[in-house]
Amino acid sequence: MRWEEREPGEFWFLLPIADESKVPSRPPDTRRTFIYVVSRGAFTKIGISRNGGQHRMATLQRMSPGEILVFHWEAFGPANEIRQVERRVHGTLAAYLILAEWFDVTPERAIEVVKAEMAELGIVCAQ
Repeated sequence: MRWEEREPGEFWFLLPIADESKVPSRPPDTRRTFIYVVSRGAFTKIGISRNGGQHRMATLQRMSPGEILVFHWEAFGPANEIRQVERRVHGTLAAYLILAEWFDVTPERAIEVVKAEMAELGIVCAQ
């Protein structure tokens, strides 16, 4: 641990970083995880859940007054792969982000992007 002056009067407290070669790697998380697409009005949510999109949709609906959520699509696969797909989809659609995992895109467009990211990564998921 040490202090470092980055700019005059600006000090940073630096902690040592472990040598990554000595940090044991975790095995991939292969638990079944779902990626799903639901919509509410003009907005579409792309998310992941261990319990499935319809189950997650029911939970979201119970927590929100107003319009009914509409379930559109889901696929499942190993968690490590599904998380990677979700991150890439959110990145691809970042220009349309409204809030958290909600985007100003049609459900059809969201499904198209999810399937394209899965194909690009060579991930085959059950539907």
